[in-house]
Amino acid sequence: MGERRYRDGDVIYRAGDRADAAFIIVGGQVQITPAGEASPSELTVLGPGDMFGEPADGGLRRTESAQAVGPATLQDLPLAGAPEVAGGGGRGAGGGGPIIEGRTSANPL
Repeated sequence: MGERRYRDGDVIYRAGDRADAAFIIVGGQVQITPAGEASPSELTVLGPGDMFGEPADGGLRRTESAQAVGPATLQDLPLAGAPEVAGGGGRGAGGGGPIIEGRTSANPL
């Protein structure tokens, strides 16, 4: 797990990118745009404490894009089943593997 910082307008990920981590917003805001959508009614803006980026269907590709709205600080959460980072242990040098597994509305983190 690690903290990532983004500037206003930075793209966090794009629709179609490989999904290797979900995120919790520590500070700032993130705009989520579904693939192929760009109308203002289809945009979602998330803030501190919100989690995003976990594939809804267990897929390995992103189905939406995420972009920082102003400065944003995110905590990344490696996804179960995502390829491990070189050096092993999906959580970086400390090992331990991915931490998001079997998350549902009845079993949140």
